[in-house]
Amino acid sequence: MIHTHYRGQSDVCSGFANHLGQYAVGRIISKKTGYFLNSRKPGQFQDLIASEENNVIVKDGNPLIVDKTIVDYDRICNHDGQIYLHGFFQDYENFRPYKDYIKKFYHFPKVKELYNDELIAVHVRLGEYYRDNINLPMYYYSEVIRESNKIPVIYTDSPNSDYIKELSGIFRCQVKSNSEWQDFVEISSYKTIAMSQSSYSWWSAWLSDATTVYYPHTSKKYWQHRNDGDDINFVVTDENRFILV
Repeated sequence: MIHTHYRGQSDVCSGFANHLGQYAVGRIISKKTGYFLNSRKPGQFQDLIASEENNVIVKDGNPLIVDKTIVDYDRICNHDGQIYLHGFFQDYENFRPYKDYIKKFYHFPKVKELYNDELIAVHVRLGEYYRDNINLPMYYYSEVIRESNKIPVIYTDSPNSDYIKELSGIFRCQVKSNSEWQDFVEISSYKTIAMSQSSYSWWSAWLSDATTVYYPHTSKKYWQHRNDGDDINFVVTDENRFILV
């Protein structure tokens, strides 16, 4: 049996997106092994994900704790015993080989009128990032918006912050901050997306049909791409639509 321990609930959007990755890893292992996945489905995807067909329950005991950033699927799938998933698994290599499978069970209807050549969805993650001064610099968004030559629509968790007031004032654009699910669906509906350094932002972009996704390269905490394997590495290596800025 596979048990998923969901992590990342201190922030609403972060928890939502972290759960998508954690559930996806469990679902992949379940598909590869046939083991039963003991896992509630995350958030609004509860009614959208097709039920798991696997129902093989392996013997109790001999627990395997999986908490590394990179998932060793071969080792895990050869394990005879209980499997406990305790990691964040925030690395694209965990999902790249199974992208078609993941996008199939994480399928949801988009807002058709948002998919046009005139608009760009700009996701600005602030919250505790802004409080701790690890948010993206404003010039990232300014550069991307100007390069895209499109009308920006800003989505953010902090619509009343001075940062958003300044950015929206420069471009005289609309600011949205609805429910986590509504914003997720809307961001995913655009043809052009500017990500923030956010798992929520990444999942909405990756699951979209966008033809252009601007991805931030930052030297700040969590998303700085060190060599020790402890940071978040969602750089998409096999889709030309992702542009690293």
